[in-house]
Amino acid sequence: MQQQPIPVHVIERLEREWRMMEADRKPKDIDEKSENQQPLKRLKVGRVD
Repeated sequence: MQQQPIPVHVIERLEREWRMMEADRKPKDIDEKSENQQPLKRLKVGRVD
């Protein structure tokens, strides 16, 4: 099955809706949360970084 490209008008409509939703959201306090976070250990899944 071949994927069809998404029409531009669909992308533009979604971007408008996302901008409207973003206006209603309150900004999160990222700075406070990032200070309290502990670094997580990465899992090694047999790949070379």
